[in-house]
Amino acid sequence: MSETFFEGPAIALGALMGGGQSKFGTPWSGPGAEYQGACVLDPSQFPANKDGMASGRIKAWMNHSYFVMCDAIPQATATTALSTAQAATNGTPLTLISVTPGSSGANVCSIIPAAGGAAVSVTTIDAGFQTGTITAGSGSVAVSDATQFYGGQWIVIGGGGNAAKTLPLITQVQGGIGPLPPGTTITISPVSLGTLTNAPIASANLYGLFPSGATPNAHQPYVGGGALAVFNPLETLARGISITANAGATGGVVILTGYDVYNNLMHENITSAAATTVHGKKAFKHLVSAVPQFTDAGHTYSVGINDVFGFHTRSDKWEYTNIFYNGAFVTTSTGWLAGLAAGTASTATTADVRGTVQVSTNGGGSQITGGTPTTGTQRLTLFQTVPVYNMLNASPGNLVSLFGNAQF
Repeated sequence: MSETFFEGPAIALGALMGGGQSKFGTPWSGPGAEYQGACVLDPSQFPANKDGMASGRIKAWMNHSYFVMCDAIPQATATTALSTAQAATNGTPLTLISVTPGSSGANVCSIIPAAGGAAVSVTTIDAGFQTGTITAGSGSVAVSDATQFYGGQWIVIGGGGNAAKTLPLITQVQGGIGPLPPGTTITISPVSLGTLTNAPIASANLYGLFPSGATPNAHQPYVGGGALAVFNPLETLARGISITANAGATGGVVILTGYDVYNNLMHENITSAAATTVHGKKAFKHLVSAVPQFTDAGHTYSVGINDVFGFHTRSDKWEYTNIFYNGAFVTTSTGWLAGLAAGTASTATTADVRGTVQVSTNGGGSQITGGTPTTGTQRLTLFQTVPVYNMLNASPGNLVSLFGNAQF
């Protein structure tokens, strides 16, 4: 352990240094980062007790900030968003979508699990931070805002990997250093092999031009900033899953297997019922399979998405949460559900480990006051402040205080 004291102030100038440096800086110019956040010193503690090694000898206040955990427009809730209606066979996974449908909806993609290992093929829910229109054989992509891209950026385009639109394309944005100028077109290489309107565009798991010769192999919802990969709220939306059975169906348990926004493996059991849409409680970012534990050849079951959305740090207190939906600030705790209590093990039927908010009646709980079903036009923005206890107790050996209990 080491401590460094000096009168300061410490100022990191980045690209403002000038002296021949590009006005865009270097790939390492920023942003800065601090372990367990930052504090503001209590000026009444004069002189500061800087000598010695005792813990807690200099008083301060935690410089709280609201983290933007999600800032996205969810695709419309739908009972067939992730699969068509189909018969159920015990132990046989329902067939999930395999062709990217366009828009920022479900998308066949790949991720690297948090536990490590090879890339895993998944169905990503509400994929991407923007959409683009792609044409087979062309390196030109029509987008809504080119300034969200920068030269050298690696991206994943849903449906661009083959003519059948069943594979994603991992490609690199062409251009100089820094963000692209305002416009509605970007150029990519390698070029698209599929043709699709409003293909989801997501971040890949390599950032910028370095190291030379390296290539990404999966999606990850972060953007590069110097040495840091910064969580990108434009593509971190995670939500609940539903199972819908038609009239007369026998129903039964369907086991969901997928991953959360941090690529942690997770499971949930949903007990389907005849002529009913049954809503899950957990917020998935990626789905791998939905496996019925029963056989019902004469009726159909489909996998959909609901309007239950997840937080990305443990949400213990409503007062530490700000939610905006459909242009309005949510002013009551109705619809908000805290993360699973610390010390309570996650199971296939418990609530989400970090907490959720339900914005319409399309969910298993209460909706927010004045909530309406998602239609692909309403923006959802989730802000969270991490309480002092949660922040100071978060460490590699104690992730629960920040991320909630381990996923089941």
